[in-house]
Amino acid sequence: MSNSILSLTVREHAVLDFVRGLTARNGQPPVWHEVWGKFGFTSPGEAYFFLRDLERRRMLILGQDRERGIVLIGRETAGGEAGVTV
Repeated sequence: MSNSILSLTVREHAVLDFVRGLTARNGQPPVWHEVWGKFGFTSPGEAYFFLRDLERRRMLILGQDRERGIVLIGRETAGGEAGVTV
């Protein structure tokens, strides 16, 4: 396991698990509003900045032009390949 994953907070792990689970179940990642609602952020913007922090830690990539543009890094996705948008 990489040092980046080991240094994640409990909440960061929970958000990544939520994104992975929804992606596997629905075949597409959650929108930022779903992350906001699930984890009780005070605004959609707070959820976005939280996801941006995970992007800086190289856990995921946020697509600039798509609401469901969350790309997981280093794990298999529902599309069958690591690091692809599903």
